[in-house]
Amino acid sequence: MGDFIVYLIPTDLTWQPSRDAAERTAAEARRLAGIPEHVYPSIEVEFFARITVAHPFENLERIGCPRCGGVIAVEWFDGLTDLNSPNPDGFDDLTVAVPCCGELVSLADLDYDWPAGFSRFRLTLWNPERELTDDDLVTLSAGLGHELRLIHAHP
Repeated sequence: MGDFIVYLIPTDLTWQPSRDAAERTAAEARRLAGIPEHVYPSIEVEFFARITVAHPFENLERIGCPRCGGVIAVEWFDGLTDLNSPNPDGFDDLTVAVPCCGELVSLADLDYDWPAGFSRFRLTLWNPERELTDDDLVTLSAGLGHELRLIHAHP
């Protein structure tokens, strides 16, 4: 069985916390998720200069277009967001012409079946021992000073 990753990202794509708030929230997330401190990697605090994708990888089954309702190939999305894409270091603008209808849409507004997300900050939890609850998410959001959302990934 491969790694299981939980990304915690702010709901605002460009928002970043202070380094101290991020470190405190990471320690609390480690505790809530039951990740022992001696495990490496266990949790990463990541700040980005540009908007970066939190990709669900193998969990991503379908992408829908909010304009026409069409299905967008996961491979199209991967071509925009992986390390070999034209945007390997992130995005300044998430607006793209979708292949189904040609309309301009933000990548953040596509309908991902398993959620994907975009942010300039994230906490990455590696192989948590327990699933974070809605109450945990509220606690972590309050500690960080901004609402967080979860993205689950199996790379």
